[in-house]
Amino acid sequence: MSQERAMWSNKIEFVLSTIGYSVGVGNIWRFPYLCMENGGGAFLIPYFFFLFICGAPMFLAEVSIGQFTGLSPTGIWNFAPIFTGLGWSMVCISGLLSLYYNVVVAWVLYYLGMSFNWVLPWSKCGNYWNTEYCYSYNDIVKSNLTFVQFIDLKNITLDSFNSSIRWRSSAEEFYLYNTLNITKSINELGGFNNHILICFIVAWILTYVCLINSVKSVGKVVYFTALAPYVLLTVIIIQGSILPGSWLGIKFYLVPQWKTLLSMKVWTTAATQIFYSLGPAWGGLISMASFNKFNENIVRTSTMIPIICCMSSFYGSFAIFSIIGHMAYITNITDITQVIESGPGLAFVAYPQAMALLPGGAIWSVLFFLTLLTLGMDSMFATYETLIQGIADECQKIKGKIRHIYTASVTLLMILVGLPLTTRAGAYIFQIVDWYSTPIAVIIIALFESFALAFFYNYKKLITHIEIMQSQVSKPVRYWLTSCMCCLTPISLLIVFINIIINFEQPVFDKNKHYPKWSINFGWSLAILMIVPMPVMAIYILIMYKGNWRKVFRANSTFKKMELLRSNTTISATLDIEKNSLV
Repeated sequence: MSQERAMWSNKIEFVLSTIGYSVGVGNIWRFPYLCMENGGGAFLIPYFFFLFICGAPMFLAEVSIGQFTGLSPTGIWNFAPIFTGLGWSMVCISGLLSLYYNVVVAWVLYYLGMSFNWVLPWSKCGNYWNTEYCYSYNDIVKSNLTFVQFIDLKNITLDSFNSSIRWRSSAEEFYLYNTLNITKSINELGGFNNHILICFIVAWILTYVCLINSVKSVGKVVYFTALAPYVLLTVIIIQGSILPGSWLGIKFYLVPQWKTLLSMKVWTTAATQIFYSLGPAWGGLISMASFNKFNENIVRTSTMIPIICCMSSFYGSFAIFSIIGHMAYITNITDITQVIESGPGLAFVAYPQAMALLPGGAIWSVLFFLTLLTLGMDSMFATYETLIQGIADECQKIKGKIRHIYTASVTLLMILVGLPLTTRAGAYIFQIVDWYSTPIAVIIIALFESFALAFFYNYKKLITHIEIMQSQVSKPVRYWLTSCMCCLTPISLLIVFINIIINFEQPVFDKNKHYPKWSINFGWSLAILMIVPMPVMAIYILIMYKGNWRKVFRANSTFKKMELLRSNTTISATLDIEKNSLV
């Protein structure tokens, strides 16, 4: 069977798309939040440790097999058909991530639109959405009072402030009561949040337009979306570093709290974050590499990109911590972790508040949310393409105009399925989905994938195939990849998975809102649903092979024929054309 398949126009497009896929909103939101909760600079140690023994080797392995076979995650498993369900689990989890990730993009779009007000709407209290316990950093700065003195002026005692009353900044109230327009609990949907619903639809339209011609259109868009965030972040970091008290946040970020390294939770969190940062086990890397020319030097690329992506997290965090330090200085709060609520609040409360304090704050706010938008859209391209191409590779008739209709249909379906996330209870649903579905499933997928690649694809064959693609593998890289794939990576992932299960905690919204049992069960059901394709497809393959256990763990004739074709150096120069002639 044959199928027309788009290709990257040049290597730069692949590199920029991969960087854009790996560097997303999580670098500005999730990574700094994890640093705050896991020892500041100490968190960097397990983070880069797992980059070296898990993230980077799996990155290289996925890119290699994607480029060698020219197939999406659903089509690469002919080397051991019993693992076919892994590819479908990757497609499922990428689809789910696309669904709720675009909600974050919708929030960003709304903030971007509201930033075109010279007086930013979250800079002051007194709006229709504010409560009587609202305070404004702008007012505190103008009054030359400490936070406690300012609160005392409202005739509410300090004891009351410390116990029963929950004071919120104007930026936090804007996020909760305007942007989210949130209900009291997940049990109350409260109808659609109209402005988020509109932004959600716009986000999907932007995604569809950018993916309408697969990598041919994405490859052009990433020249802006992958590079612009670095320019904008640099501008924001420079501005943040000159704010009074910014050094308080930067000091917390860089000075390690060594005792936290004794906690397995810190190491487990770091391992999980690597998979969010780089994207192995999600299927996106395999999909993007499958559009590569056969003879691209992926060793150099696969060494460079993980370093760039993880250093982007490190670099981007300077912006958030300098601003948090400034807010701690203004409010006279000594504990940096108490300055702002963790999670989405870092991106949608701390930054907007800081922008409101700057001269010409609206300009800085537009720049910041434009940065988040480009980061979010970049990550969406590859994630959503994994879903689109994964199904398309299994349905050979999906090409040309039919692909446009197919992509539009899937996009419409995603909008309809995602509607509950745009209700006034959408933030609760978002947290449940994010908390349960992806971290657990991704680690399970990564564990089985590392095992399959090391022992059934075979690490020796992997290195041979890399060299066939004109990428010389040096001895240090060979020893590193072999030791990681055969030992360090699967063992580490198994330990991480066991610790996740043992120490798993239920989510809490806004520190004191616990979720009802039905929502917890819903979260676990989603997590299980993401890995169901693995046993289901394994049973199906066993039936197809009539219970022949030896055959289901060995490469079938299709893979052997493709491997022979790829290995024939006399025709390797023509493989750019013939790359997808086999499935």
